[in-house]
Amino acid sequence: ALGATYPQGEWVNISYNIDLTKNSWQISLNGECLGSFSNGANSVASIDLYPTNGNKFYVDDVAYTYNTESADKQYDAALTVNALDAGGLTGMEQEITGVLTNIGTDMINSAEVVVTTNDGESAYLLDNLSLTNGQTYEFSVEDLYALKEGNNAISVEVRMINQSVTDQEPCNSKYSAQLVGVTPAVGKNIIVEEGTGTWCGWCPRGAVFLDNLTAKYADRFIGVAVHNGDPMVVSGYDGQHGFAGYPSATVMRKSADGSFGTQSDLELPFLEYIAQAPLATFEIGAQLNAESGLLDISVDVSANAALTTSNKIALIITEDGVTGTTNDYAQSNYYAGGNNGAMGGYESLPGTVPASDMVYDHVARAIPLGFGGDANSFTNNMAAGETRTFNYSYTIPATYNMTKMHIVAVILDGNNQIDNGQSSSVEGAIQRGFTLTSTDEPLVASSAINLFPNPTQDMINVSVEMEDNATVQAQIINALGQVQSTENVQLIKGSNTYRTDVSQLAAGTYYVVLRANDKSNVLSFVKN
Repeated sequence: ALGATYPQGEWVNISYNIDLTKNSWQISLNGECLGSFSNGANSVASIDLYPTNGNKFYVDDVAYTYNTESADKQYDAALTVNALDAGGLTGMEQEITGVLTNIGTDMINSAEVVVTTNDGESAYLLDNLSLTNGQTYEFSVEDLYALKEGNNAISVEVRMINQSVTDQEPCNSKYSAQLVGVTPAVGKNIIVEEGTGTWCGWCPRGAVFLDNLTAKYADRFIGVAVHNGDPMVVSGYDGQHGFAGYPSATVMRKSADGSFGTQSDLELPFLEYIAQAPLATFEIGAQLNAESGLLDISVDVSANAALTTSNKIALIITEDGVTGTTNDYAQSNYYAGGNNGAMGGYESLPGTVPASDMVYDHVARAIPLGFGGDANSFTNNMAAGETRTFNYSYTIPATYNMTKMHIVAVILDGNNQIDNGQSSSVEGAIQRGFTLTSTDEPLVASSAINLFPNPTQDMINVSVEMEDNATVQAQIINALGQVQSTENVQLIKGSNTYRTDVSQLAAGTYYVVLRANDKSNVLSFVKN
């Protein structure tokens, strides 16, 4: 993409000079050439002008002219630079690559390419080319471009041909861009929720953009594919964002929910929010019952600022590498054939990509606490500097691949907007270990206590090997931390079995907490 700064609150003139014969699309702003590019479609149907979120503009005096002839020049090098990303984190380096095409009548043996940045100019000589009319040369400059804080203006242009001739059409041999460099806030990560579906022919671009941005920003970028109308739909998650069409996306549930045409539509909000200090940071741990698939999750929340009753914790479970064999796992693909431009390889795939060839990543699998999160997260306000542990659970279906799953924890505000998030692989969370909400010492060693049957429909039994007689408080707590029952139980030194009826509980995950004298044990079970 080409870009430049322009005055605010004034009329500006944007003009296009398009040579369809040579596939050269030149753009100028207020008479100054920004550069040119080659268009994969190379045809004119319409122009789409739209403001970024929170901005507006007016359009007037649209004019159009067409000539049937295209004048040739003796020395004319067309330059197409592979579009640089919208920006990145400070210190990130970007490679400058592109294609040089001879669209003049005489041979091009060499070309001087000049890169201009905030640091000044650097010239690079491309020689031994021997390009006749129509021939191309793929180039890369020797130095990587490192982003600095703030606005980074960059241009790439051909200055001299054959070391002595000025390019006779300078606008089609120039590329200009404005890149944003941002220093991320400590502990800040960004959640992008994308509405998609296998039936949606434009949705491959969402998958490509999420993959690209994940590769670029690693754990700081957390992409979630929220499926609609296909086998990967999650009830209670699909439809919550109010997407008007597909694909659509929202960044931290703050940026405008709508269609995104370019990767920068996701990346620019990412760069805006990544610099904002988070209210809290997270540490995610877990333990897994391999037999039942029950995953106990602990979320350690460290507050950077006060957290109140309006703030909530929410969880998202995702899975990579999802496949299916039925036809509804086949992906509709409007990028087939390349007429709609390149899209991460989808241009080389058929209009309907068979299920056997599709692998889906970032797939939302569950939202255990609901779209709006746990309303009881901070019933007691949490002060800055304080750390608390919250326990939740999720049962992994046997058909899911635990090794490719992630736990995403987020902090919401009263409008369900996301302030911060953290993602951990399930395997990583298990290695980190599960932390009980209680800070008590254990009442008995884990080897001396057991709960059965699990899952259950009516009764549970807790066997306990006690070292001394004790009166123990036994509580049953649901996954939201709400107490369902409390009773006092007399346990004696030696073997004991605590038995209780849970048939009246709704289906779900629960915890049994045995506590005496500031010591406790917690066991989880599933009620069918």
